Amino acid sequence: MKWIKPLIITAILSFALNSPAHPQFLPEDAEFFWMYTDDNVPHYVLEIGKNPDPQNTYIVLHGGYGGDHSYLINLVLPHAETHRFVLYDQRGSLRTEAPDSTITYANFVEDLDALRRELGLESVQLLAHSNGAMIALDYLGTYPERVSHMVLIGPPLSFVHGDVFHSDEIEEAISYYRTASEELSREISENIELKHKKLGLYDTEGLSGRELTQRSKIEFAGWNVVDISLWPEMQNAFFSRKVFELLNESTDHDKWNERSLRQSKALAETDIPITVIIGESDFIDPDGKVWQVLLKHAENGELITLQNSGHMPWIDLPDKMQELLNLTFQ
Repeated sequence: MKWIKPLIITAILSFALNSPAHPQFLPEDAEFFWMYTDDNVPHYVLEIGKNPDPQNTYIVLHGGYGGDHSYLINLVLPHAETHRFVLYDQRGSLRTEAPDSTITYANFVEDLDALRRELGLESVQLLAHSNGAMIALDYLGTYPERVSHMVLIGPPLSFVHGDVFHSDEIEEAISYYRTASEELSREISENIELKHKKLGLYDTEGLSGRELTQRSKIEFAGWNVVDISLWPEMQNAFFSRKVFELLNESTDHDKWNERSLRQSKALAETDIPITVIIGESDFIDPDGKVWQVLLKHAENGELITLQNSGHMPWIDLPDKMQELLNLTFQ
């Protein structure tokens, strides 16, 4: 066993051209700026919060790859009175346009380090969701002395390397994951189909743009939250399939193996606090069985499994997540 390939969910991308995109509507106590990397790629950065103290600052890494940061704003807003959160669109995502040839995993790591320098931080605290957690682990493996704390929400298993995590226990956990994930995926697909039929959205022929959008929101909700009836609450999020394809094109077997080994060693060898939060119905790792074993290798690792929640637990359990993050950020 060398690694576990991730399950990818795609959505819709809206791309601005030619010049840096216009900023979004900003929450209260928020400010945006452009961060230019050494290769002159302008990264869109959004700061939310009132406390600039480095000990209360978290850089937020969105999922995707190819997503944008917008869907995570409501996750951090309840904590903006006491903390500062720095969100940004990763290279190639929505407001951060970049030449195709520059969209690589290595550049994702260097972009994060450029943001650290821009903020004047000696080390960073990272709050990462989904594939953003893979960037966080890659950054930790590349610059271990520059990370002081990580909170990973719904982190995939695509980095797991057998040279680091080989044991009967991990093999049993992965076997459980494969069976449970297959069953959960089948259940999710059935729920989405039933909801589409109930609302008259199953047959796409003749549907209006609004109806097609509703159909997409239902599918997005089905994969990311437990209660599919929450589909009207799904927050704005964009996804560029192109970014993921470019990453695959630029990463051969040897590069992927090298990266996953670096990420796995980073988790197993670090002594910084790492908190993993995962919904028990998250297709990434149902019941958190694999992460329970992985974090035994991390000196200060903690797993929090949330019942009745999926890949976006702050939508399923907003009050619980706010309470949990209050404790985690202390």
